[in-house]
Amino acid sequence: MYKSKNYFTSEFKTEAKTKVKRTSRSFRIWLEGERLIQAGFEPNTHYSIEYGSRSKTIILEVSETGKRKVTNSMRKGIARPIIDLESQKIGEFYHEGIELEIKYTKNRIVIQKQQEDLEKGNWRFEFGKKFFNININL
Repeated sequence: MYKSKNYFTSEFKTEAKTKVKRTSRSFRIWLEGERLIQAGFEPNTHYSIEYGSRSKTIILEVSETGKRKVTNSMRKGIARPIIDLESQKIGEFYHEGIELEIKYTKNRIVIQKQQEDLEKGNWRFEFGKKFFNININL
């Protein structure tokens, strides 16, 4: 049976990494390209976003009623989906420059701190309106 690029089973899974960027207004996580298409986040697809405050994860899910939409961009005549997450909420979870793990599965993307950072004890705390990054070496 022929399998196109967009064919996947329930076991579809891929991972990538990205870094948190700081903009003049907030913090940004930028996702783009073929992995989005493979995960079902094609251009103009609606999706929802959930911030897991206890686990410090961001979950994106394809949703017909989602308030956000994957950007439809073109590069050399080829569709290039883009998800541009820009929010102060990202800065509450992660500091600028931290490397994040992106886990793509069918109709779902999970963004979290890189596992080795969690194991090393790199944490971010809020005190009032100030954020502090600390490293706990046990």
